[in-house]
Parts: sequence; C-alpha cells; structure tokens
Amino acid sequence: NIYMNSQKSLEQKSDRVMKLATLTLQQPLWEMNQTDMLNIGRAIMLDEDVVAVQIMRRDEATPLVMEFSENVRHIPIDKLKQTTDYHYNSEKIVWGEEHIGDVNIVISSHKTQKAIMETTIMIFLQAFLLTLVSGAFARYAAIKIIKSPINVLTKSANELAQGNLNFPIDTSRNDQLSCLSRSFVNMRNA
Repeated sequence: NIYMNSQKSLEQKSDRVMKLATLTLQQPLWEMNQTDMLNIGRAIMLDEDVVAVQIMRRDEATPLVMEFSENVRHIPIDKLKQTTDYHYNSEKIVWGEEHIGDVNIVISSHKTQKAIMETTIMIFLQAFLLTLVSGAFARYAAIKIIKSPINVLTKSANELAQGNLNFPIDTSRNDQLSCLSRSFVNMRNA
C-alpha cells in the first residue's frame, strides 16, 4: 500500500510537470526559436526530480530539445524509461486539433524509493519495539501471576517443614495454586 501510494504520487507529479510543459508549448513549435525551446527545457529541468526532457516535432526524428541532469547525462532516454529507477511520461503537443510534436519527461523515483525504505524501516522498528514492550509485559505478568504466588507457597511449605505450624498460608486465590495451598492447610491441621 505504501509502495502504491508513493508510485501514484510520482505519477501525479509526472502528470503535473507534463501538463505544465504542454501548456507552455501550445504555440506552434515552428514559431519558437531554439533559445526559447532550450529555455522551456531548462525550466522543466528546474524540478529536482526531473532527470531528462525531450521536445520533438512530430515529423522529425531529431529532438528540438534534449536536456539531461548530470547524473544521467550518459544514459540514452530509451534506457532510462526501461528501468524502475525512473518514471517515463510522454505527451502529445497539440495546436488546435493538430498533433505538432511530443514532449517526453523522465522523473527519478529515487526519492520515492527512499521514502518507501524509510517507512519500511520505521514499521520494522515500531514492530520490534512493540515486541519488546509486549515481551516485558508478558514477563512481568508471568512473575506477578505465577512466580510470586509460588514463592509465597514455597515459603509457607518451608515454614511448615521447620515446625512453624502457626505460619499463615494464603488460600484466597481461586486457581490451582490456591487448591495446593488448601492441601497444605489440610496437611498442617491433620
């Protein structure tokens, strides 16, 4: 569930960046000079999670803009979109009803993966602490419920063995130890 929410958040971010890019590129690409196109690509790259942006005219194989962050500059965009470390999104640029180009964006999923890892570690730590607290409580309960009454009964038996027949024996409990205590009282009184 954490992974799915993080993945959805990454996809939503990718969609928002893509919508911004396509809104910016709604005028015909052929009316924009190379400097304008580069500035749009660089503006998109200002988002720290965007690692690559590619703007292409529909009928051309060579990108008008191809911007990469430093850490992926050596990796072709086709390779980036095939890995789980990155989220690839492509959107048509439309002018009127005419498809005039495409914008392709690659967003890093490293922050998302780090958040998932941190959340998983926190869950395991909380489970570990809960286990420790539960174990400590169970130990305390075992001592309180079982060991303490046995120690009291053992002391009573030792007093009886030493001839102290007036030593009080607690029979107020309503369990097996109380039954055993009553047996000691019956033995003392016999």
